[in-house]
Amino acid sequence: IEAYNLFVDKYLPLQSNIDDPISFGKQVVGNFVIAIMYILFMGVLSYIIYLRDVRRMARILEEQKLKLEVEKMQADLKFLKSQINPHFLHNTLNSFYARSLPLSKDLADGILTLSEMMRYALGESSTADGRVFLRDEIEHLRNFIKMNQFRFRGNLNVNLEVEGIPNGAVIVPFVLITLVENIFK
Repeated sequence: IEAYNLFVDKYLPLQSNIDDPISFGKQVVGNFVIAIMYILFMGVLSYIIYLRDVRRMARILEEQKLKLEVEKMQADLKFLKSQINPHFLHNTLNSFYARSLPLSKDLADGILTLSEMMRYALGESSTADGRVFLRDEIEHLRNFIKMNQFRFRGNLNVNLEVEGIPNGAVIVPFVLITLVENIFK
């Protein structure tokens, strides 16, 4: 800052001294330095604005990408739902449950859990806008964990704890399940 002040006093004084006027060379150097400082300032300012715009565009693109992924998942789910006759599936699973109950309580529970998972997956508990209640999504997570515990024959110890009361809250279906699925991979 001191060097800057000395430079300004020497080449760009605030008031002209009649006895000691600034030479033409000093005026040219002073104006040249001011022009360079202005160009540098504008360059830095332009670069900062450019970086801000790049970050904004990256954020917008990321939001669009997530939106497209959700739309794709919803379209895939809609397609799968159209391929499955839910009544036939539930009736068949209930029949399997009834037949397996005298043979193995664990197997019967596994079939019942699978039936509940399929009921959720087919969207029988969704709202008009395609969302589901958070409590139903949490129950689906519990059923998924239960099925994996059945799969690993009790050698799996996973606890799902929920804080707060999820009643009334709605979310996009299958948002939380991807997190839990990755645990079992």
